[in-house]
Amino acid sequence: MPSNEEILALLIIGIPRVAERIAGLNDEQKATAFEVVEQSYLQTALDLDYSEADATGWLSAVMDTLRAEVEERARSESHLTFAG
Repeated sequence: MPSNEEILALLIIGIPRVAERIAGLNDEQKATAFEVVEQSYLQTALDLDYSEADATGWLSAVMDTLRAEVEERARSESHLTFAG
């Protein structure tokens, strides 16, 4: 069975795939998706018996990374749209 750290690492490894899915949504859907992902990740950390402080600290860093990845994908897609 994977350790708590390995489970959280798998979530982090999945960020590009999650970002790809979110990037294709409209603004309202993106906001909802971010909320759902954030709650899911927080619940996972809490279920792994991390303290709320540790879980929210980890979550903040992960969500910052996810948002940056979504923004980067959106910039890349708009660049491709203008280039084509």
